[in-house]
Amino acid sequence: MAQQTSFDLDDAKSLQTQLNSFSGIFQGEWDHVLNQWAKLKSSWNDEQFNQFEPFFERLTITYEKSVRECNEYEYFLAEQIKIIEEKKSKLGDLVTDTRKKAVATVQIGAALVAMVTNPKAQIDVNQQVNKLYSYQNKLQSETREKDIDINSVSKKFTSASGSPDPPKLSE
Repeated sequence: MAQQTSFDLDDAKSLQTQLNSFSGIFQGEWDHVLNQWAKLKSSWNDEQFNQFEPFFERLTITYEKSVRECNEYEYFLAEQIKIIEEKKSKLGDLVTDTRKKAVATVQIGAALVAMVTNPKAQIDVNQQVNKLYSYQNKLQSETREKDIDINSVSKKFTSASGSPDPPKLSE
């Protein structure tokens, strides 16, 4: 069973940019080679052409296979980056919600202290405490929903590809 990995998001994005750049440059250079081959092929008329053409055909097949594998890996990397970004976003939301819960808890505590020290404000404090408890319960419910979302993002990756393993590169 494949294990979930973690990596530095900035490094992954940098690699993705470099791969995209490399792929574009490589494709441009290969187009020049193909154009030059087409010109040479139309004017080459001796025995050596028959020896060189099969070599060039194998080179073309190897190139096309490499491009396909590079594209598969670029797609895989993009998916990994997307998953990490979604998890990071959900985690940020969860941290924000946790802070809100902490503030609500402090406010409840302050309201309880005020109620004990000032009996006249007890009715108003009771209303405030009830509102704060309600708010805290709402935040806890939202946190549980976000926990479920985070888990579904993790499961989405493994079910989308069948396996979180990167594409296999041929040797």
